[in-house]
Amino acid sequence: MTTVSGILAVWILARPNMPWKTSLRGVSEVVSFGGQLTLTSLMNTLASGAPELFLGKMQSMVEAGYFSRAQGLVSMFQRLVMDAVNAVALPYFARQSREAHDLGSTFIIAMELVTGLAWPFFIGIAILAHPAIAILYGNQWGEAVDPARWLALSCAIGIPSSVCYTPLVAVGAANETLKIAFVGTVLVLVATLLGAAADLVILSQLLGVAAALSAILWLRLAKRRLEFSVAALWRCWFKSLVLAVATAAVPLAVITEMGWRSPQIILSTSIAAVGGALGFLLAAWLTKHQVWIEVCKLIRR
Repeated sequence: MTTVSGILAVWILARPNMPWKTSLRGVSEVVSFGGQLTLTSLMNTLASGAPELFLGKMQSMVEAGYFSRAQGLVSMFQRLVMDAVNAVALPYFARQSREAHDLGSTFIIAMELVTGLAWPFFIGIAILAHPAIAILYGNQWGEAVDPARWLALSCAIGIPSSVCYTPLVAVGAANETLKIAFVGTVLVLVATLLGAAADLVILSQLLGVAAALSAILWLRLAKRRLEFSVAALWRCWFKSLVLAVATAAVPLAVITEMGWRSPQIILSTSIAAVGGALGFLLAAWLTKHQVWIEVCKLIRR
């Protein structure tokens, strides 16, 4: 019903010249492209669920539960930001590709925006993991704090991979993205197998190594297909890193002074959150970060 409703809405509002007779023309291309994307999605699902599965089998459900809480905390950025971004970015990059625009510069802007939001978020989670878990889940989940810190750093390392995926799919590189997704899944499975045999912290650290190796592969493919400037990439990363450091300054000082597992959860979190937000905005203004540019555009509108 959702598909039928969408078709009717497009026909009523846009009045396109739509053929109504069924045809098998182009089915092979659609099935091939869509099948590759489906396999990529399945491998991503396998990679994200493998740690809990291995922990449940090799250790116990207790460790799997702690890891699940830590992973749930750091995956909020994916659910709240990246899912919304990808829904808009895919048709945008596809249109840019069809109209033969400079995909490289557009990719750099997207990278600067996403890392400018993601790196401050993840460094904030790494510092404030204890109060965040205590507030969201309760004090009984304290064992998830240290894995959450390392998982946040792993996600920060792997976020460029998320930026690469959507524009590569938009330019038709489904087969190449499938190959890299397969290699990335193997890396995660190996890291999970080794880490689950040790403890949660080592597992989280090894996942960071797997994320770094996968990011290198994604960026190499993106460089070849999107033809962006490496110097421009480093510049945007530097500006986003400045945002992350400025965001982390006050929270780090607060947590260092009050303790990494301070019982004054609400007070420490409030001071750290306000200080981190002010540091983020100040750094975005000073560096003329793409995030600041977009905020100014939003205000003018």
